[in-house]
Amino acid sequence: MKPKVLITRPVQQAAIDEVAKHCRVQVYPVDEPMPTELLEKAMSDVDAVMPCGLRIGKDALEGAAKLRVVANIGAGYDNVDVDACTRRRILVTNTPDVLTEATADVAFALTLATARRVAEGDRFVRQGRWPHWQWNFLWGS
Repeated sequence: MKPKVLITRPVQQAAIDEVAKHCRVQVYPVDEPMPTELLEKAMSDVDAVMPCGLRIGKDALEGAAKLRVVANIGAGYDNVDVDACTRRRILVTNTPDVLTEATADVAFALTLATARRVAEGDRFVRQGRWPHWQWNFLWGS
């Protein structure tokens, strides 16, 4: 029988389909953190959990007798009690380096937006305070 995997919120269908090739997949259908009581109940009968945006702590692991893998959907693992997982011989994984380029893009975008006063100019226009073109107004650097 295929192992059972819990994905704690909707993710890209392609990712779900890939996991489903090898496992029985249960996806919490709401795009918000899965309520603790539902998480703990669902984890009582799964071999693996793929958490996204929620904590897998000692309490959540208590009733998860079959659990063997916590595959965190994220670059970090600070939302997983790694020590508690290690004591129970549960493998913890994450997705390192997936945000490197996106982080650089956002840093560059914020730098440009600050230098060019984009947010300030947007607010000014939306407030109806743009009467006409003016020399040396909101030029930025």
